[in-house]
Order: sequence, then C-alpha cells, then structure tokens
Amino acid sequence: MINQTLFSLMNGISGRYGFLDFIIMLFAVYGIYVVYCMCAYLHNLKQVFEAGTAALLGFGIKLAINYIYPIARPAGTLLIKLPSSPSFPSGHAVVSFAIATAIFRHNKHLGAYAFLLALLISISRIFAGVHYPLDILAGAVIGILCGFSVKYLFKKK
Repeated sequence: MINQTLFSLMNGISGRYGFLDFIIMLFAVYGIYVVYCMCAYLHNLKQVFEAGTAALLGFGIKLAINYIYPIARPAGTLLIKLPSSPSFPSGHAVVSFAIATAIFRHNKHLGAYAFLLALLISISRIFAGVHYPLDILAGAVIGILCGFSVKYLFKKK
C-alpha cells in the first residue's frame, strides 16, 4: 500500500515540468554510465575488477529474483521507455549501489559521490515511472551487500 502511494506521489510530478523531466530522464537513463566511468579513478585494475564483479554478482541475483518472483512494472506517467523485464528489484539500483560500495571501500571521497549518484539514479527511476520505491530499496540493499561481499572473494591469503 505505502509502496503504491509513494510511487503515485513521486511519479505524479512527472510530465509537468519540462526541465525537471529532462534532468530525471538524464539520471534515469544515462546516470549508470557515469557510475561505470567513476571506476576509472580507482587506483589499480584489481579494484576496478572488484567493482565489476560486485555489479555482475548483484545483477545475477537480480535476474534470479526476477525468475522466481516476477513483479510487473508500475502503471504511471512514463518519461522513458518501459523496460520489458520485471520490476523487482531495480537493476539500476543493484548495479549502481554495488559499484558505489566497491568504490567507497577503496576511495571514501569518490565513493561518497558514487553513492549520491546511485541514489539520484535510483530515485529518478521512480519519478520516470519504471520502478516502485520497494524495487529501489531492495536493489540498493542487494547492491551494497554485493559491494561488500566481493571484498572477501578477493581477499589476499
């Protein structure tokens, strides 16, 4: 109930203000590429590989959840093309938070910006009409857990 209510409140702003819609569309569609590019500022290839592994692990978990528990996309004002994949959890949230967490583990300053960008990307997906708030929350939790878990996969003996 609260999931639908929050979605309606946030998505209800969409389609009313041209400049705001443009900013939302930029974050919702292209923000994820900026998160990928932030990996270039990590110190070595191992750290970049950890960030990529966290993203792939998270996306694999997202696909497994989609297969087991597919949830339809919300119906609202669409600012971007509606993806054909299930809504829960948000793949953009999973990947952006996984990469942000991996970046944060190695560079706190850059990681803080990556987390802010991940949050803006995720929230914009609600405003754009393609995700419920719970999709974003679940995606963020999965992404953060994956970002921290790769630390143990790559731990030196």
